[in-house]
This record gives sequence, structure tokens and C-alpha cells, in this order.
Amino acid sequence: MNQSYHQQNFIDESITISKTEFEACTFKNINFSDCDFSNAVFIDCEFIQCNLSNIKLQNSSFKGVHFVDCKMIGCLFDKCNKFGLSLDFVKCNLRNSSFFKCNIKKTKFEQCDLREIDFTESNLFDAKFLNCDLLLARFENTNIEKADLSSSVNYNIDPTMNKINNAIVSFNSLDGFLQKYDLTFVR
Repeated sequence: MNQSYHQQNFIDESITISKTEFEACTFKNINFSDCDFSNAVFIDCEFIQCNLSNIKLQNSSFKGVHFVDCKMIGCLFDKCNKFGLSLDFVKCNLRNSSFFKCNIKKTKFEQCDLREIDFTESNLFDAKFLNCDLLLARFENTNIEKADLSSSVNYNIDPTMNKINNAIVSFNSLDGFLQKYDLTFVR
């Protein structure tokens, strides 16, 4: 590690992230778009109203990190260090991002734009998808057991290709699980 920061607040300022450790830090209103986060470590940190689109995440670590009202288009979380990966997202735009093969059980996605996101082979056991848009999100060999999708929309999840036991869904979105069967629902 080049440098480490503990309990610092970074607001509207530029800072070098790569190969740096941050613990209990807050980042607010910073444009990190296209920045290199490689080999950085974040423990119990919070990002608020930041632009993190297309950041490079090679071997970066996120443990207990919260993202609030952030733009995070095209983030490849599958490049992160998978050990201890622990994230939560509130009001974030994560379009076209990837969690391929990530173990992110119990992750909370609240009021997030998750369109065209890749959850292939991810472990989303007991994850919370609260009021999210999952249009064209990919679920294949994904564990969504006990996941709560009851308030989310536009998902298409094939129950024969994913683990779905005890997942919570709304009746109105049941077609998202049965789309491949070309059924017509009537009331």
C-alpha cells in the first residue's frame, strides 16, 4: 500500500485511490469516473453522490462499503478481490455493471437502476432488491434463494437455471419467472 487513511472525509476533491487503504472514510460529491481503483482497500467506507462510472477495480477490496446516490455505470465488480466482498447500494445507477461469480449474499440494492447488469453465477442468497429496475439483467446459475424481489420490476429469471428456493416475489411480477413458457396471465 502506498498510503492509508482512517476516518477521513473527502468532499469535492481529487485523491489518488490506487494502492491506497481507506478505513471508515467518507467520499462525497467526487467525480471518480474512469479512475484506477486497482489494489485499493476500502473498509467500512461510504460513497455519497459520487460518479464512479467505468472505474478500474482490478484486485480492489470492498468490505462493509455503502454507496448512496452514486452513478456507477459499467463497474466490473467481478475484477475485485472476492474475499470478504461486502457492499450495499441505495439510489445508485449500476447499469451495465458486472457481478459475475461474485459472492454478494445479503447485499441490499434499494431504488437502484440495475438494467443490463450481469449476475451470472453470483451468490445473491438473502439479497434485497427493493424497488429496483432489473430490465435485461442476466441471471444464469445464480443463487437467489431467500432473495427479496417483491418490489422490483422487469426481471426475467429462469427457475430451471437458477436457485430460487424461498425467493420473495410479487404476484404482479410472476411473469418474470415464467417468461420462457409464453403463458398468458389473467385475473
